[in-house]
Amino acid sequence: MRIRFAFHVLGVAAALGCASSRDGFPREKAAAWESAFEKGSSAHAAGQYEEAELQLREALEIAQAEQPPGLRTGLALNGLAAISIDRGRFAEADPTLQRAIALLEAGGATDSLHYAAALANAGELALRQDQPEQAERRFAQAVRVAEGQQAQPAATPILQRSLGGLAEAMRDQGRGEEADALAPRLQTLCQKNPSPVCASIPR
Repeated sequence: MRIRFAFHVLGVAAALGCASSRDGFPREKAAAWESAFEKGSSAHAAGQYEEAELQLREALEIAQAEQPPGLRTGLALNGLAAISIDRGRFAEADPTLQRAIALLEAGGATDSLHYAAALANAGELALRQDQPEQAERRFAQAVRVAEGQQAQPAATPILQRSLGGLAEAMRDQGRGEEADALAPRLQTLCQKNPSPVCASIPR
């Protein structure tokens, strides 16, 4: 089952709130970036792809004030990649997503839910390109990061999608028993947060 995977994670302001004072990013640009990113996120969640892409491209343009490119650029790129995946533009999504992941890694965000979301997007892209081994690797990484952030409510949907994607990648490789072994973890998460992923859990 393919579902829209939200690239936005609650807490963008918290993650970047002090960044402008450290990286020299002007406060007014930081506010404009956050506004465009939030609008893009909301539009994407509503399936309004053209509006989402418009807002995220604006966020990316604002983020060009980051020198060198940093977390804001990475987050905007991840959002644009998520939209490209949903619209079936895989060749476009791939380099965009790889650059987003590289920037998040360079920015020291590898224990954040933003990074987990980007990894899960990479897993989803690999699934859609019939690359189950690559998908398994990316989803497994996303699971590890999201599990370390389970105190945050936003971790649950990322962990659900990543576990569901991991199971799908395993099944695509003929490892159904391993995939089914993930069902209890997914069921526990679905009791907390029902989502489209829950419909794919074996009964």
